[in-house]
Amino acid sequence: MELKCTECSGTGIILIDDATLGGKLRAIRMQQGIGVREAARRAGMSPTTIVNIETKDATKTAIEKIKTLADLYGVSLNELF
Repeated sequence: MELKCTECSGTGIILIDDATLGGKLRAIRMQQGIGVREAARRAGMSPTTIVNIETKDATKTAIEKIKTLADLYGVSLNELF
């Protein structure tokens, strides 16, 4: 998946691995224009937790956290898995 990035140097494109659960969550968040800190605030999590979910093995993350983010982004768990 490619997203346009106005703050990126060079090509202005961010490549995201949306084949993983964390990658899908990151892609959805970025498509909606929500920053990590804002997502963390709205979800009641730390920014570090959001980044870890998006970049590490999110399948080991508590389903409650995945559900919280899915609800925040307006997607179903079925769409993520």
